[in-house]
Amino acid sequence: MRKRKKLATWLAENSKMSADIIELKSAVARSNNEVNKLKEDMNNQAKYVASLEEEVARVSKKVKTTKEELEDLQVSFDELEQYTRKNSLELHCSPENIDLPMDEMVCKVAEAIGIELECDDVEIAHRPGPTGLIEGKESNQ
Repeated sequence: MRKRKKLATWLAENSKMSADIIELKSAVARSNNEVNKLKEDMNNQAKYVASLEEEVARVSKKVKTTKEELEDLQVSFDELEQYTRKNSLELHCSPENIDLPMDEMVCKVAEAIGIELECDDVEIAHRPGPTGLIEGKESNQ
């Protein structure tokens, strides 16, 4: 009878262990599913981060290009601004046959009309476009 009791105890324990093993296998399967989901999420996040890095690189390149364009425009603006300063003077009908630098000619004209002007005060002087042309057409003057 003792042998039967022992056998019954072993069978009960074996049955409990079998149930525990089945429960462990189920828990491992659930864990594996969760791990696989986490791996998939990580892959998706990695792809998303890579796309963001590409976007940052693209935007950074565009910002750099825009900064370069802005610098070029600022230089162009500064160059154009020299002609719009409030101390600018336009002198028309200057004789072309006189071989005299424009800054000296400006000083001579100023002297002729009674204005004190030193040639060093003239920052820039140049002859305007071709004489006799108005808005791209020949003048009848």
